[in-house]
This record gives sequence, C-alpha cells and structure tokens, in this order.
Amino acid sequence: MRFRAVGVCLIAASVVSCGNTAAPSSFATGGGGTASGGQAGMAGTAGVAGSMQVMDPTLGGPCVDDPQCDDGLDCTDDACDAGLGRCRFTPRNERCQDELYCNGTEVCQPKMGCRAGEPVSCTDNSSCTIDVCVEETRSCEHRARDADGDGDPVWNCGGNDCDDSDPKVNGNAPEICGNGVDDNCNLRIDEAGCVSPQYDTCADALSVESDGVYDLSFVAAGEDFSLSCAEPGGTRRDVVVALVVPPGPARDVDVSVTSLDKGLALSVAGSCSKSASELSCAAGVSLPDPSDGKVARLHLYSLTKGAYPLYVSGIADDTASLNVAYSDASAPPTNETCGDAGELEPGSSVRVSLASATLDTTSACGKPFGDLVYRFELAEPQDVVLTAFPLDAYGVPLLSLRSERCVPASSELDCRLSAPSRLWQRGLPAGTYYVVVGSTGPGDVDLSLELGPATTPPPDEGCQAPPALAVGVTEDIDLGTHTNRVASQCLPGAADATYSLRLAEVSDLLVVERLSQGDTGAVRVSDAACRADTDLVCESAPALAICKCSPWNGSVCSETSSVRGHAQGVAAGEYAVTAESAVGSPVQLTVFSRPAVPATLVAIADGCNDAVLIPETGGRFTGNTNNANADFSASCDFGVGAPAGAPEQMLRLHLSRPRRVLLDAAGSDFATLIALRKATDCPGPEVVGGCAPGCSATRSFLDLVLAAGDYYVQVDGYVGAAGHWQLDVFTADPGGATAP
Repeated sequence: MRFRAVGVCLIAASVVSCGNTAAPSSFATGGGGTASGGQAGMAGTAGVAGSMQVMDPTLGGPCVDDPQCDDGLDCTDDACDAGLGRCRFTPRNERCQDELYCNGTEVCQPKMGCRAGEPVSCTDNSSCTIDVCVEETRSCEHRARDADGDGDPVWNCGGNDCDDSDPKVNGNAPEICGNGVDDNCNLRIDEAGCVSPQYDTCADALSVESDGVYDLSFVAAGEDFSLSCAEPGGTRRDVVVALVVPPGPARDVDVSVTSLDKGLALSVAGSCSKSASELSCAAGVSLPDPSDGKVARLHLYSLTKGAYPLYVSGIADDTASLNVAYSDASAPPTNETCGDAGELEPGSSVRVSLASATLDTTSACGKPFGDLVYRFELAEPQDVVLTAFPLDAYGVPLLSLRSERCVPASSELDCRLSAPSRLWQRGLPAGTYYVVVGSTGPGDVDLSLELGPATTPPPDEGCQAPPALAVGVTEDIDLGTHTNRVASQCLPGAADATYSLRLAEVSDLLVVERLSQGDTGAVRVSDAACRADTDLVCESAPALAICKCSPWNGSVCSETSSVRGHAQGVAAGEYAVTAESAVGSPVQLTVFSRPAVPATLVAIADGCNDAVLIPETGGRFTGNTNNANADFSASCDFGVGAPAGAPEQMLRLHLSRPRRVLLDAAGSDFATLIALRKATDCPGPEVVGGCAPGCSATRSFLDLVLAAGDYYVQVDGYVGAAGHWQLDVFTADPGGATAP
C-alpha cells in the first residue's frame, strides 16, 4: 500500500511540490546543496522516504548498527536497516502461537507484542445447525439442531424426532410396549415388535444368589429410583438386581458393572422402595482405555441375610455386564489417612482393595480414584523398590512415596503411574516413609516393598555431569536401571536419563524417542541444569501398538512407537536432553539438528512440475491442500471417495549421498498422509515403508534411510481429509545403515 501512496505523490509533484518541505535526514551524506540538484533533490527523496517510514510500523529510531535496536518484544527480529539508518523490528507471528486452533492465529504487532487473533468463525447461517469449533480435530462442526439432546434432530430440520422435548422419543428409539407413546416416531403406537423392559422394577428384579457374570440391558427401562451419585432426569433409566445373602454367617459382596454407557452408575439400598435409605453409590469411571467404556464398583462388607436391591443405571439404550463375587465377611480398610497408615513389611506383599477407598492426598502423577496409606522405616540408607501390580482391568495403579510429613503435597519424594507401577529410589536415607497407593479406577492392586544396599547411579542419571549426545546418533537406553532424578512436568514420576547437547549455532531441533510396546514416554530439552522453568521441548505420548479406530467414524488408524518434540530457533549453547519412561522400559533417543530456517510457504505445488524443492539439509514447509487437486493415490490411504483420494501438494528432495531422512507433519490441522516416492517418473513408485497416515495426536511421520537420488514428497490427506499442513524435514548421516 505505501508504494502506491508514493506513486501518487510523485505524479502529483508536477502540479504541487510534494515532499520538498520535509526536513533532510540528519544522517544524509553527499555534497552541499545547489539549485540544480544538490540539497533540493535530497530533500525530495527524504520526503518520500519519510512518508514511507511514517506508514511503516516496523521502523523505530535512528541507528548505525544492530545492538542499538531492541524493542523489548520477544516476537520481533530487531536489526538496523542500513539503507534508512533506522531500527527495523520485523514481526514473527509464529513466535506468538499458543497451539490452539479455535481462538484463531495470534499475531505479533509492532510496538505491542503478541496479540490474540480473530477466533475461528464456524457459522453457516442456518437455523437448523449448532455451529461449534472443535479443538481436538481443529475443525468446525455443524451439528444438527437437537433440543432434547437425544442424537436425532427435529423432523423439520432433516431429522426424525417427532418430540424434541422428550429425549426418550425419537426416530432411533425402541417402541416400548404398553406406554401409549409413539416412541420411535413412526406414527404408530405399541405396534408389533415393541419391546418390554427387563428387571425394570422391584417386582421383576434379577435375583442373584451366587458368584457369576450377568448381562443387563437398559433398553425400554424407566427411571424409577434416585441415585445420589447420578444426575437424574433426561434419558436416565435403571434396572434392579436383588443381591441375596442366604441365612448363616454374614457375607461380603463385591459388585462391579462395565458398560459403554457414559452415564453408568451403581447403587445399593437396604430395601426396595423409592424411600429406602441408600447404603452406597458409585458413579462409573473410565477404564484404562476409555474406548472400552466405564466401570462402577461397590464392595459391600458384612451383609447379613436378606435381599438387597442393587440399582444399575445408565443414560442410553446400552447393555451392561454385571460381575458379582461373594466372600467371607470382612471389615473395610482403616488405613485411609497418614494417621492410620498400615505397616508395609519388606519382602512381602499386601492386597490393596480400592473399591471403597476415598481420595485423601494429592500427587504430581495424577488424581486417582481413591487411595490407602502404608508406612515403613529404614535404619540405614538403602535402595527402595515399590511395586503395585494391577489385579484387574479396572484402573492403572499410582504409587506416591512420601517423607515422614506425609500429608502436604511437598512431602512427595517420587511417584509413578503405570501398569505395573514400579518406583525405585536409590540410596534413600534412614527414616520413616509413607506409601500412598491409588488407582485411576476402583481396582485392586498387589503392593510389595523390596530393600537393598544403596547403589551408584549410572552416568546418565541426573544432571550433574551427563554424557554428551551427538546430533544424529541414536542412544540405546535401558531405563529399567534408572530412577526418577529429573523433576519434569512432561511425564511426572517417570524413570529418566539425561544427556548434554552442545549447539554451535542457532538451530532447529527434532528429538525422537522410540518406545517399547505398552510404555508411555517423554522427551525434554531444557537448560544445562535441567531447571523446571526452562523447557524448550516437553512432549509425552503412549506407544500405540494396536489400531482401534476405523475410517468409518472419521478417526485415523495409525501405529506409533515414538515421542517427538520440536524446537525452532534454539540459540547456540549447552542444553540438557532427557528421555523418560513410565514403566522403565528400554528406549532409543536421537536428536536431529539443522541451522534455523523460517518456514517456506508452499503456495501451489499441485504436481510434479511445480514441486517445491527441499534443501538437502532439510527445512520447514507449510501449505494448504484445500485448493489443490487430487491427482495421486497412496498405498496407506483408505479407498473411499475419489479414485485419487484427497487433494495433495508435492515437494521434491535431491540427495547427493545416502542420508537418513525424517518427515514430520506434526502441527497440521487435519488427518495427514505422507507418501515418499522415487522421482523416476511422476509421481514415481513409493519407497518401501514410505507411506504414513497420521492420527489426530501425532500426524504423519517417516524415518527412513535413503540412497542418493531424487524423491517426491506427497503431502496428502487420509480418507479425503484436507487443510492446512506443516512439514518438518531433517536429514542426517545414516550411520552405516543400508539405504533402500
């Protein structure tokens, strides 16, 4: 815009004197003024430059070199513009990003710093949709209007719901016999095929007198009882089970129910009536894998003879699996608090039942369902190993080792959250210690304590004098021989190993940790002293060995066994790189580096002829496939929609010698797919193992050793997805590996 303004000014100069009244720059050089072209000519030029400077918010005060320019803002590059003799503060919007999608793209404003961007607008101007921005998928959703929340839109907005005020009436509901309501909105009442509820009232309750697993269904059931641990109303429904304790000695009854129902709850009362007092209530909690549903559990202690009503409640037409186990009468645990801690003996184990435990303490490793407390003493410094092994599939054990103060959060010395959970402290001093045992669900765990002589830590344990980590060289680390020595928020309580990294220049980094199956790992880059507030990289992720998603529900199926962390523009100097493992499994750690570069915008690159070149040293690239064409397929795509799948953009890589090449689409807004091809033709054959779809958390990632030659990188979408993408490319010496 300012160049057009200058142009207008120059045209107008033939009519009026435009700019010749501007004061000459105090930094101007050259000969003295003459009427024919000395000072007068310079004044005119200064006037034009002055108007440009006024219109340019990136300009600051006068300068002669870069050190004179500092606006105090982290999001600008500060330098002296030698041509103008003024400081220039160039905004870098990428330094302001908060990684959130729905609040818009943050911008760096000259003289002001980082400012919020415009939130993403999702409106489609339709009264039949509710428009929302979904952070998890980084996209807009236009949900059909559904006032009663039963999943079926009202009939005049394309749905089949004939009563949008009653969530139990809709086009997907079962027709319930005998209630005089058109439940399924087919304009008929109680037609053939209608269903009647099972175990819906005390009169037809399921009688249970022995151990076993029983199938229950919420279909057609009503809401007949109030549960203190469940929100009433809406679509809530319940079924009744009679837990029968025969004459004779009192008995314990352990009851658990699992279901995909999101509103699962369990309650038991003294007698079967709406006014009967409730003995206990348990809301469902997520199983370790949330896709498996929820579990609710009650352990009922010392029940005398009689029939006890058990109410199993849900909010959908789901099924539930009820597990009942009778045992000899016992008393509930009394070691709920530090003041009532149980004794933990070395070399032995104790069964910890958390079904009825309450939550009394806090831990850096998470918030368990409930916890119990134990104590032990050391007469001399010793190595301490605590193990909590899950005895069921209801939760992941949590261990918290605490000092003799026990209660405050600051007394926590170490913690673990994993299955199994193993906490190892090396050379713990003599004294009294407490162990808080919890779980993410109402499960039971086997707790044991082992003591041994104090041992010497390996060189890479802690930040005192960590060994050096060479760029591009993979370290094999057995974290089973390591304790938790680095206070990290990336994966609190995990076993860790730390290495030193020296950067000779401003660099971009990619840190990759390969995990063992079933583990959760983390990578961290911090200052050389590992201080908690200096993280440049802090990423954690589980190793996913099994695909549980499907293209039909919009998910992306991708296996990953790595944690990846990125950092751009890291200053030269000394740093600490830490690898962590939740269960202390072997890992591999590699750091890749390249001179820092800005991101390259891939504007077109819709085919092989205009593919954007990737330097052999790698780089950062960003583009958008929404306006591209779908020209090329990929072997790892799911075959739906157009024959060529989603639209794609193309990049080209030339290697003068064999290289290890890493392609990482982390940060992209959609379900990506990266295909690497040999550029023998267009698009060329895929490299073996060179196709990777990317799930919502990690996006596509390829790590391959390639022979010298030319390659195409196809940035694509999985199952037709498209949008804004990012690609980070690193290359390294293959280290003697064989190229394909």
